[in-house]
Amino acid sequence: MASEAGRPLDGEALRRLFLNGLNTYLIPVQRAEGVAFHRRSELFRPNGTYWRGMGRTGIEGWYGLEGAQLCVWGDSIAKQCRKVLPQGGAIYLLIDVANNSQALMELSQRGHGNSGDTGIPGTQY
Repeated sequence: MASEAGRPLDGEALRRLFLNGLNTYLIPVQRAEGVAFHRRSELFRPNGTYWRGMGRTGIEGWYGLEGAQLCVWGDSIAKQCRKVLPQGGAIYLLIDVANNSQALMELSQRGHGNSGDTGIPGTQY
């Protein structure tokens, strides 16, 4: 069941959002003074692989759901699990369960496939 705005998504809502066969992109909401190119972006591919980029560099790993948490991990990524709270429209607040750090992210989805092209300008590897 989907959660109300501001409440964490449950496991079923997370599955519908992240495990639907589409590439799912999370990009920090840009403040007026921000520079989009240097913001961390994340890509969740349908095959369970994960990519985190900053500028022209990135690291890869895997992702999965643990109950009502979205988790990422990999050789260069310490395991990180986050709660996902809808904020309205395509905006979500991600809260790290280990340290309570927060990130306001915009979600978009497109295409099927698992190519090396992240779909985020300036971040193909």
